This record gives sequence, structure tokens and C-alpha cells, in this order.
Amino acid sequence: MADSGQGGAAGGTAGGAVNFGGEIQPPPPPPPRSRLTHVSEAMITFFKGLPLAAKLARNKAIEEKNLAALVAYTEGPIPDTASYITIEDEEMESLRDPTTFEGLRSKMPSYLICKLGPLLNPKGEKRKATAEDLNPSSSRRKLIDPANEVDRAFINHNQTSFPDILIRTEEHVRIPLKWFTNDNITFINRNLSSFPTMKTPAVNDEKSIPILNMHAVANNAFFSCLHGELPADFAEWLEAAYNMTNFQALRDIEGSSTNQQWFNCHFGFFINQADKVRLYDAWKDKDLELRIERREKQARFDRSHYEQVYGIAKESFKADQKAREEMKSELDALKASVASLSTQRSAASSNRGKGGGSNGGSGRGSRSNNQSFQSGGSGFASNPTCILCGRKGHAVQDHEKTHPKSWPDGTSLWAQQKPDSKSVTTSDGKDICFNYNIHGKASRCSRDNSKCTRLHVSIPELLRYKDFSSSVHQRHPQPHIPDERKDIFHRIITPYNPDSFQLELDAHNLSGDYPLLVHNLRHGFPIGNMPKLEETIIIPNAASCRDHMDDIDTYLMDEVAADRMSGPFSRSEVEDILGGPFFSSPLVVVVQSQGPGLKDKVRICRHLSKGNKHADSVNSHIVKEDFPTRFDLASRVADIVASAPPGTQACALDIEKFHRTCPVLPSHKCWLVTQGRPGEFFIDHVHPFGCACASSNSGMIANAVVDIWHAKEVSPILKYEDDIGAFRSPVPGGPFSDGEFSYTYDRETLLSHVAPLCVPWHPEKGDGVFREVFTFIGFMWDLPKKTVSLPEVKRLKFLHRVSEFLQKYEARQCPLAEVEKIHGSLCHVAFVYRDGRSRLPSLSNFATTFKGNRLTKRYPSRSAISDLKWWRDKLSMPGFIRDLNLSLSPADIGLFVDACTSWGIGIYVGGKWMAFRLAPDWKTEGRHIGWLETLAIELAVYLVYSRGFRNTHLLLHSDNQGTIGSIAKGRCRNTHINDSVRRTYDVLVPASVDITLAYVESASNPADPISRGVLGLPSDRIPLSFALPHDLTSVLEYV
Repeated sequence: MADSGQGGAAGGTAGGAVNFGGEIQPPPPPPPRSRLTHVSEAMITFFKGLPLAAKLARNKAIEEKNLAALVAYTEGPIPDTASYITIEDEEMESLRDPTTFEGLRSKMPSYLICKLGPLLNPKGEKRKATAEDLNPSSSRRKLIDPANEVDRAFINHNQTSFPDILIRTEEHVRIPLKWFTNDNITFINRNLSSFPTMKTPAVNDEKSIPILNMHAVANNAFFSCLHGELPADFAEWLEAAYNMTNFQALRDIEGSSTNQQWFNCHFGFFINQADKVRLYDAWKDKDLELRIERREKQARFDRSHYEQVYGIAKESFKADQKAREEMKSELDALKASVASLSTQRSAASSNRGKGGGSNGGSGRGSRSNNQSFQSGGSGFASNPTCILCGRKGHAVQDHEKTHPKSWPDGTSLWAQQKPDSKSVTTSDGKDICFNYNIHGKASRCSRDNSKCTRLHVSIPELLRYKDFSSSVHQRHPQPHIPDERKDIFHRIITPYNPDSFQLELDAHNLSGDYPLLVHNLRHGFPIGNMPKLEETIIIPNAASCRDHMDDIDTYLMDEVAADRMSGPFSRSEVEDILGGPFFSSPLVVVVQSQGPGLKDKVRICRHLSKGNKHADSVNSHIVKEDFPTRFDLASRVADIVASAPPGTQACALDIEKFHRTCPVLPSHKCWLVTQGRPGEFFIDHVHPFGCACASSNSGMIANAVVDIWHAKEVSPILKYEDDIGAFRSPVPGGPFSDGEFSYTYDRETLLSHVAPLCVPWHPEKGDGVFREVFTFIGFMWDLPKKTVSLPEVKRLKFLHRVSEFLQKYEARQCPLAEVEKIHGSLCHVAFVYRDGRSRLPSLSNFATTFKGNRLTKRYPSRSAISDLKWWRDKLSMPGFIRDLNLSLSPADIGLFVDACTSWGIGIYVGGKWMAFRLAPDWKTEGRHIGWLETLAIELAVYLVYSRGFRNTHLLLHSDNQGTIGSIAKGRCRNTHINDSVRRTYDVLVPASVDITLAYVESASNPADPISRGVLGLPSDRIPLSFALPHDLTSVLEYV
């Protein structure tokens, strides 16, 4: 409710109902309201006599008090809010002068800044009337006429400005709430010139006007921060709601606040719910539905309707909770079942004997349980696969909630049992059906025989490769050409043996996992759903080729000699062989520096993403989702190394010419032609590196090889593109010995299991034997010490790359390609140098300033140069290692953190508490609830460090998912958050302390009341044992 009395700049309602085209009745009269500002005629007279600066200062204070009251409200009657002191018309006009506006800006309330910003007269003159002023019906800003609706204050304390085109766009297209977070508004203002626009259709006498092209924005990766409808969490929603309310106020008719009042009431209703944060996911869609209803039907705010809608959301939430509780018994039964199975397996394993051997074929149905380390005799019983996380080596009843962090390919866990929850869900929150996954029958999945909505799969879904056979435009060579030329079209080039793949897949029940593999090996892999080529497209080679023609000649002749290419041919000859037009993508020469004292490497690349104004590129027709991939990332290797038993060894292998071993469907060869010297064309028979589908098609082959190994109980085997990492662990009495340990297989036996497949192993790359220290995917792994580091050659290579960049571009402009190159290198290195992850956003932020333009050059930002110098210093020190022992399960010491924008930060650990209060002026651009939540974690790290924690892994609880993500990634694009993350890791890394963040709901977070100023007993207060960073001393005060 608002204070009665004289109407202010944002207060007051207009009498009378407005007919919006439906049978809408005026709302009941508002209840009597208490005067908080204009308490008497004497005060009204006093306010009128105040100078403008004093009025503005008082209105700003009123705004802040109203906001604090609204945010603090939880239940009971909605508190009255004070109205503003009236700003007279002549005073408002004077504020349109930019000089006056800027001089008084610091004293202004934010609603007035938003209202006046777009109306400033740059010359200080009276604004001339426009066509929109003269004809209000044509105004693009006005939404509806004023109406007598309930007036409640919902005030934005952020001084945010909105571009005029955003207001015009809202007239025609609904702008998502997500656009109105502070960070996104800042992004829009800074990048406004880059937004795609469109013109509205001319109606009657109205002219077309430019508005934002929302469809183009939604399909452009540059604007990914704006994609989606609703903010991720309540904190962002609250921030966006403040801004949208002020934005909608700008669309009100002059002298009216109808639109703003509706959004005040709408957003205020949800804010005033006591359980709003806990139920956010349940009611956020209702918020959207009600706003859409307002836009489409002009429906008034009806509190009783809102209460009904919110009640439905609460009931839905309760029903979901009940369903999870009903699943508890099923989960217990599953755990008991798996525990029993694990015991049976252990007993069977103890009687198995030596196991292993070189033949390995175990007949149909012998697919292994894929344990992380192969077991042998009685001392090493087989370990089951945990159904909760998909990891091998522990049973479900032994699963620790926070043990697994990601899948082998780096994606989120497929299944997880959340703290304080009785259900098991996928990473996107979908419940898992236990009955189906135990019994495999849909008819048993639901007790009431109704349609089950839970997930029907008990292991990560297999890669689903698409069958393109029905969409291929079949081609044939011209009938008049010689047979040897026709053979070039039909030629299938691959080292693999399709018949052996067929036998092995059938023998181990794997054919269903790879239904297209053998056919594609025999007839060629399609490269996508390619359109019909109507004309030959020849894109000239890049300028970089001119100085390297001899290198290009050598490259092409080597490919022809290996039968991977045919040529050279003239244009007409290629068209005859391939049965019509073809597409020739350009060659590009890339010279890569290998480090000091080493010769540069010249790479000949195919630019398959290059098109022209007449035709799109080859890769533009290839849909990424049609070509799934499976990679074992460094995090997966780290898990295995950290949990490996003593004596574990590994052997690295490399598939030679990986992509070039995968044959291409003859009818798609027309898309893979390239030109050497002018007029000389070459036909490719295999996948070139750079083709968007190459990793998936080649990976299908390599994945099958790995799965065949696993089926023969050779595991674990990891794969990343052409790199293979094979592990072995000791077994009693194994046939192969190394020192005090014996094993089931050696390198020769390992390879013999898949020898019939004819995999082309590189003769020089990889390891000749199993070893305890090995190099895999660019890192050196030490199994006994459980560490990872950069190989010395790699360290010097990356050091040279960073030093060279600084030497070239510290004071000069650089192209986007160089920024992407150095950023990609350091992203790789950051796996070892974890504290370096917070030194990456400056480079990615710098890259975004190019806006995708690869022709322009820009000066690197100061922060980018500073961070690169940090990297140079870090890489200059040899011998740096990362300890992987910390990758094991964290210790839970009962550490919780939380933050509140209206009070401060709370820390709770083992029944004790610590609190920090915020300074009144703490909030600036980029500093919001996400920053405060990150500070809470930073302060908790200072606390545990000051208490002597070293060489350990700790569990820390937070109720902010965004903060958890930033800390886990070790970086954030927001500079304030990134600085906090950087300071945090500056403490963690030298102390060899790792932290795992677990989400906890606010209602279950003991630090929540502390962050709101509800403190514990004085005797339980934790004394301050560390100094705050200089940047925080003016923001936080220890309480």
C-alpha cells in the first residue's frame, strides 16, 4: 500500500475504470491508508517550500525505506509505504537539462532517473513536441489508460537506464524477464549497436519503426546471456523484477502510474510470500503466465486469484515431495538388492582363479561389468557400478553424496541423491523410475498403473547415431568415363576390417549399440543431411597458401600416395567422376610455434566453415546434435589416478591419422573437394580434420574398440579423440610381472584383443610398455604419487606462446584468432594450474569485444595483459604439480555460508557462527547477491585456513547455485565475482586445500538467519582470526 496525501512522481491512481475490450469490473476501493509522509497540512506546506535538491534527497530516502520494508516483509498485513514529495512541473522541466540532471543525479531516487534519462534535452532547451506527443494514440511508449487500481510501492533501488528501442520493442514483442537483471541490462546498453533490428509493419498512417529482432537474438550465440525466459534463481528474479517495474513505468501515460502499479502488485505478491525462495521453481512459471495474461487480456491485479494460483503451485510442490518420499522405500530396496548382488559377485570372483589371457573371447553375452580396475584373484574382488552416479568401484550403498563430480565427458552427473532429499534424479531434476530400471518392464513402473512420467533408463543413455540413408541425394559417375575413373567415385578407403567388427560386436552383445557402424565401414559414413548441389562452388584458397605452395604440393601428393585422395583433376573431370557439381573448400596454412629452439610446424588445413555470398559452407549443413561424441576428459583421468590401488600402471596409445581412417559415403564426396594449384582439384575419400562430423564418425569406430576391450574385461580404457589410455592394476598370480606386482595383460596382450579390427596404431606416439608415470591428453600423470603436471616440453611451449603474445601485442592491436589461440591454450593448462582459471575471463571478455569480426584488430585490455603476465610468471617455474589426492571424497565439518543483501554474510560451522555486516553503500554495478554469496565462500576459506587446515578436501554448503558454479569453474565473467574467486584460490592452492560445494535449500541452511542479522549466542561466536582483503574493508564489518 502507498501513503495517501499529495501524489508524487510515482504515486497516485486515476479514478474510473477503463474498458480494455472485456467485461472487466473496477476493483474494490482500497482500504484506508496511513499517512507516512504528508502527515499534516503543515508538513505539506513545508515540503512545498523545500528547494529541489532537498526534495530529491528526501524522495531518495523514502524510496530506500520503502524498499527495505518491502524486502523484509514476510507475512501478515502488507506494510504501508510512504509516498513521495511532489516535484512540480517546472522543476521536472529543469531536470531535463543535462547539466542540472548530472548535478543532482546523486540525490535522485532511481525511479526518477529512469523516467528522465530518455527525455534529456542535450541543449538544455524545451523539448519540441513530436508526432507522438501530438497524437497520443500513435505513441509507441503508451500501454494503457490510467485506471483506479491498487497502489503498492515496488521500487527499484538500482539506477538503471533503458534504451528507447527496448521500450518500442516491448510494444510489439514481450521482452523476457531474464533481460532485466543488472548484468543483462548492462550488456544490452554496452552492445546495443550489435543487436539485430527489424521494422514494424506500417499500419494506417503510422510509419514503420525499428525494433529489436527478438528471433535473431534468440538464435545468436553472442547474446546467449539473454536466452531463456526466467532467471535461474530467486535472487536474479528479484533483481530483474525491480528493473522491469521501472521499465514498465516508462510506458505509462504521462501523469499516470497504472502500468507501474500493476507490476508493483504483481511482483510484490510473490515477494511477500514467506516461502518464496524455497518454492521458486514451483511458482516461477506462474509469474510468467500471469504477465502473459496481463499483456494479452489486460487483466487487472486480483489478489484472490493470485492466492489461488500460488496455492496450486504449493500443492504441486507438496505432491512432488510426497512422490519423492514414496520413492524412499524403492531406493532402500534397490540399495539392498545391489548390496546383495555385490556380495555374490565378490564371492564368485574369489573362486575365479587367475583370469585373463590373450584370447579373451568369452562368447555371446559375456559383456563385463566395466569396473574401474580389472580384478584377478581372491585379493581383488570385482567392484560393481554405482547406479547413483554411474561410476565404477563402489556399490550404491557405499556411495557418498558428493563423491562424483562429473561424467567422463565432463557433463553433469546423470543421477544424484541430493542432500536432505529422498529421491534420485537426473542432473536436470527428472525423477528416476526404480521399478522399471530394476525389472525392465513398463507395466511394473507405476503402482496405480497410470502412465509413469519418471525416467526409464538405469544407465547413461547410449549415443544415438542418426541414420541418413533416406535423405542422401544419390549420385553416380558419368557413364561415358573410363572404369578406373568410376572406381574413384566408389572407392572406400579405411584400414579397419568391417567383418571383424561385425564378429566382435555380435559376440559381445554390442551390435545394438552400434547399429550403423559395420554398414558405414563398408559403404562410407554420411557427413550429414546435405542438400542437393545445383552448381559447382569453388572458394579460393586463403592468402596464407601463397608462400607455402611447396608444402601444399607435398601434403596433397602424400595423401594421393596413401589413397586417401585422388587427383589432380580439372573441374570438368571432377564433375564427371562425382556425377555433377561439387563444392571446393579452401586450404589454409597455419604456422605453429613449437617453442624456443624448435622448428615451427606448418599445418595444411581445410576451411570447411568457409562459404561465400552464393553458398553456405559445408559445415553449416552439418547439425551438431546429429553427431554425438563421447570423450574421457582430464577430470575422468584424475578420478582414476586418485583412486588407483598401489601398483597400477597405464599405457598410452595413439590411433594414426584418426579422422583420415574414416571413409566417406561416395555420394557425399562432392562436398569434400579441395584445390591445390589453380585449376587442380583433389577428391577426398576420407574425413578431413575440420569437418564438423569427423569427431563423431571417427569416434563411433574408436568407441566400439573401447567397448570391445571392456567386454573382454580389459579395463578401464579411456579415450579422447585419437588418444587411448589403458590401465591395469595388480592381480595375485597374474601371468605378467613387473617388480613385485603381477598383471592380467601386458601391452602385446592388450593389443591382441583388438588385433583383428586392424586399428592403425601410431608406431612412435604413445608408450611401448605399461608404466607408472605416463603422458596422456597433454598431461603427465604420476600414479604412485597421484599427481598431474605439464610435460616439460609442453610447459616451455606454452610459456613461449604467452611470452610471444605479450611481446607482439602488449602495446599493439591483435586479431581475434590470436586471442582465441592463447585463450584455448591456457584453458587446457588451467587443469594443472587451478588458480589460473580466474585469469581466463579477461581473455574471453576481450574476445567478445570483437563481436565475431575476424578481420578487425583491437588493443588487449589491461586486465588481459596483467593476467597473461601472471601466466608467464607461473609457467616460468618448472616442476609445478597438482596433487590429485584431494580429488577423493571431501570431509564434512558442518560448514555453511549464506548472504543477504539487506544485512550481510553469515558463516556457520560445527554449531558456531560468524557474521559480517554490509556497509550502506556496498552495492555498485556488478555487485549483487551473487557477489555476496561468493564473498561468503571466500570468507569461509579464510576461516578454515586460519584454523590450520592443510592438505585436505572439505565440503562446504551454499544455497546459491550460480555461486557454486563459479567456484567449481574457478572463474566468472563478472569481474567482482572473479576477483573473489581469484582470492579464494590464492589461499586454497598453496595450502593444498580443495573444496566441494554442495547445494542446500535456504530453509535448511543454518547460515541463513545469521546472514539476515539473526545471530546466535555470544558464547558461540567465532572470533575473527584473519584480516579482510583491502578491497573488502570498506564493504564488510565483523560483528
